[in-house]
Amino acid sequence: MIKQTYNSERLILRPMHVSDAPFILRLLNSPGWIEFIGDRKITDEQGAIKYIENIDGSSESFFWVAFDRLNQVPLGVVSLIQRTYLPFPDIGFAFLSEFGKQGFAFEAANCVLKKLCESPDYTTILATTMTTNVNSQRLLERLGLLYIQNIVVEHEELMLYSTNKEQTEIDVMIQAYYDFLKNKTADWKPFQEFFTPEATIAKMDSGILNDLSIADFLAPRIKLLTDGTLTDFSEVEVGQYTQIRDSIAHRFSSYRKNGLWGGKLYTGSGTKSFQLVKTTAGWKIHSLIWDEHASNSVTQA
Repeated sequence: MIKQTYNSERLILRPMHVSDAPFILRLLNSPGWIEFIGDRKITDEQGAIKYIENIDGSSESFFWVAFDRLNQVPLGVVSLIQRTYLPFPDIGFAFLSEFGKQGFAFEAANCVLKKLCESPDYTTILATTMTTNVNSQRLLERLGLLYIQNIVVEHEELMLYSTNKEQTEIDVMIQAYYDFLKNKTADWKPFQEFFTPEATIAKMDSGILNDLSIADFLAPRIKLLTDGTLTDFSEVEVGQYTQIRDSIAHRFSSYRKNGLWGGKLYTGSGTKSFQLVKTTAGWKIHSLIWDEHASNSVTQA
């Protein structure tokens, strides 16, 4: 569905092609692109062709070139990219400055966004922009995307927007929860901020449910990660299903973990069930139950 030509009132949005290299070269070296997206160091058409071929050969990104329907002049691009640091695809847009202030960027992005939202494959669309790019922020808000929070990517602060505010807030919080499990310091107090004060934690163990306090949950992990027993540890979410109803939500989360335990490779996987509530401080975990699969192993690294 995605690799199609779309039409709006004034524009034709066609999948980017190597024949667009002269225009892409000009766009990549435009002041707006360099300031708000970055200098790609592409200085000739051959480089632009290679840039297009790299995008065309990737399953993680897709670009449309927006043409004026009347004279077939290329004006800008709309992109959809699955970035490694985001849970859902990121929509973007860039137009030459001489075509600014005429509504072309909004019309093009809105056309693509509406088509994507018609597909069950795109339940949530994200967008990011620099904190200094006020025009982009206004356009995203006009498109109906909602500001979620600021994120830091490669030492640069970006503003994160979403078509699905609650889902994205939960995704960001759960991602932060998993990232925190890599913590190598003795300061685990911030971990409690993921939970409500009354939160419960439990682990399924051979059919028996063992209840834990947050302190009981943390104690062995802090020891393992700070005394050198477990190093290079990582636990990541590899699949999820989330249901949201008003101020409560449930998330099934499949995870995979690995590290070095006493110099030997340690691997494992399992499922976590998060019960979440929307508080005045945002989404919090009120209950966590997890079941670890029996495939955990310690083998020689």
